[in-house]
Amino acid sequence: MSANHSAGPAVRRVCGLDWFDWACLLCLSFVSGLFVVYLLFSGRTWTGGEGPVAIDQLQYVTWIREAGDHVLIGNRWDFAADHRVFLHPGFLASGLVHRVTGVSAQWTLLFWKPVAIFATFIACVAWVRQLVDGVWARRAALFIALFVVMPWSAFLKLFGIGNRIQAYVWGLHLDFPSGEIWTIQPLQGYPMTALAIALMVFVLLGWARSAGDLSWSTVGRLSVGALLVTWLQPWQGAELLLIIGAVEVWLRLRHSRALDLRLLPVFIAGALPAVYYALLGQLDESWRLAAETNSASAQALLVWPWWAILATFVPLAIPAAFALRTPTADVAQLAARAWPLAALVVYLLPVGTFPFHAVQGVMIPLAVLVVQGLTVSRPEWLPPVPAWAAVFLLAFFSIPGTAHKLWIGIHQINVAASAYTFQPGEEEALAWLQSNPATGGVLTDSYGGLIVPAYSGREAYVGPFSWTPESLKRGYIADVILSGKAGPRAAAQLLGQTGARFIFQACHGKTTPGPSLRRELAGLLQEEKVFGCARVYQLKDSPKVAARSAVIGGPSNG
Repeated sequence: MSANHSAGPAVRRVCGLDWFDWACLLCLSFVSGLFVVYLLFSGRTWTGGEGPVAIDQLQYVTWIREAGDHVLIGNRWDFAADHRVFLHPGFLASGLVHRVTGVSAQWTLLFWKPVAIFATFIACVAWVRQLVDGVWARRAALFIALFVVMPWSAFLKLFGIGNRIQAYVWGLHLDFPSGEIWTIQPLQGYPMTALAIALMVFVLLGWARSAGDLSWSTVGRLSVGALLVTWLQPWQGAELLLIIGAVEVWLRLRHSRALDLRLLPVFIAGALPAVYYALLGQLDESWRLAAETNSASAQALLVWPWWAILATFVPLAIPAAFALRTPTADVAQLAARAWPLAALVVYLLPVGTFPFHAVQGVMIPLAVLVVQGLTVSRPEWLPPVPAWAAVFLLAFFSIPGTAHKLWIGIHQINVAASAYTFQPGEEEALAWLQSNPATGGVLTDSYGGLIVPAYSGREAYVGPFSWTPESLKRGYIADVILSGKAGPRAAAQLLGQTGARFIFQACHGKTTPGPSLRRELAGLLQEEKVFGCARVYQLKDSPKVAARSAVIGGPSNG
């Protein structure tokens, strides 16, 4: 089946989109941007954090600042000599805008959101128009691709199933895979992931439309696309190459079509960033740490039990499997069938990190296969789905799950588990840290560690666990010191281990008032600065601290 067949009665369109397309784009924009709008109207300055996992966005803001200042990005949470090795096209573009225009780094990250929303939407529209026939069949496929998310964790919460611990664990196991395959999740703070998935679709469609008659200009465009997909999101880059390779081999074996060797530059371009990431993980200490902490074996709490995998994928896999009953030699159709299998292969590979990202974007091919499986490829024994049942199923598999995901994000923002907005005085404290000419890093807790590098340019002793050496030990040391209960002698000993020159006490989670910490620091303290509810302490320049501070250096530019 191909979109070259008649799509049915003529449909009135504006800018190529009909009323249903425009409604989907509006809903997509609303759900994708809700958290940012909520934060912008909070009355406080937004930090860049968004959604349930603000740690990631605050890390991106730091990377943007690093890229703008130095092009290459280094680890700002290791308290080691600067060593910058990471080049990222998206963060470099944002960093240069930040550097040249002075626009805050969090806003240059936000600039990617509308681009990612529009790219995702257009990719899905183009995809379903290419692979699905019929107006309402296309609309159903587009809706599934954009909005379907499993509702099981929502029902756990709604009906209070299990005790408190069981509900939390079961909900975590169900929320994680359902979020990974939800097309909207990357649009809530992960624009580079969303752009990689959209680019993947465009590359597949460009290849399918030119299959068998590739010009070198098309090969060049496909190569650039494959390069960017892997650079932005290596899991999807690997899947893209697997899909193209699998389809080419299938056509060779089943239809005696010669392998198109002109695709070789596409494979080389798509593999280059993967080689780069692999070398980083082997040769750079910080990237080796990130690879170890993000490996499947290190993610005990995030493991996907078999029952959660079945609950997430079986409702989609069963109707999608019916689509395989119809034989095809169409390249785009074969790509849609190969995509979920490629995601499974990447998920199961014993190499790489955080295998769960392999399923991101898989709802796009599944949407097409589900619609085909329930329409043109429907088994004879299965009655056709009436319109009212189709509407009910689409609502059942979208509204409860979406509402639950939005509730989780708003709840995280309200409990301020991460720095979504600045508390009174925190911006001024970070600005003072940036302007201070003294060298040295900053001791703070995990909350402050996410905003210190991004907004002062200095290294933080504690940050994201992926980039913080001995993160549990460092977190314990920071908590002991910041509690103000260690005593002068123990505090001096612990601070000597860290080599920090400054202490930043954010407003959130402050366990004791300032005077307690001041007494603890005793003879170590050179200066205390109070900014609203935030405090910064500058320590005296002892020989040990001076040596360590010289290695860490002062704030980066910006």
